[in-house]
Amino acid sequence: LALIVKLLQRNIKIFVFIHGVEAWTPSFRVRLFKSFVTSFLSVSRFTKQRFQAIYNCSVELVPNVYSFKSTLDTVTNDLYPNSELKILFVARLDQSEAYKGFEESLYALSRIPVEHYSFRAVLHGNGVAEAKNLASRLKVNCTFHSSITDSELMRLYCDSNIFLMPSRGEGFGLVFLEAIANG
Repeated sequence: LALIVKLLQRNIKIFVFIHGVEAWTPSFRVRLFKSFVTSFLSVSRFTKQRFQAIYNCSVELVPNVYSFKSTLDTVTNDLYPNSELKILFVARLDQSEAYKGFEESLYALSRIPVEHYSFRAVLHGNGVAEAKNLASRLKVNCTFHSSITDSELMRLYCDSNIFLMPSRGEGFGLVFLEAIANG
């Protein structure tokens, strides 16, 4: 789309925010349209460095902005009935993103008696079915959510005692900001 817009309106400026694993993987499309982009922008030094190494172009680092409007007044206990430890994991699960630590989280939780915790996972991507199978095999007490609204997600954050994401390679995980913003 940027290419078409630039061809139709040569004076237009095109800014592209780069974020996540898509920015770290070489792509023919990016190589094709990068000369039409006025500036690439990133909220993460890690993503900036990876992108620059792949495409040999400049990337501006910009501060990340997140609304810290609290939703703590919506906290209830009905999402995690009869459990002491309420754990939440939020991520996209694709084969290229095993570094997020979901599998390790399941193995760790499998060592805790199920009556002591409730684990909720908000997941999307092509690795969800495999994650569900692993949770079942390990007998981890886990409820999976795949398509929920922003307000439902914020409620899950608020109702949790622990946000769990032992990531080994986040450039800048927005889920960490969401967890902080929601208590």
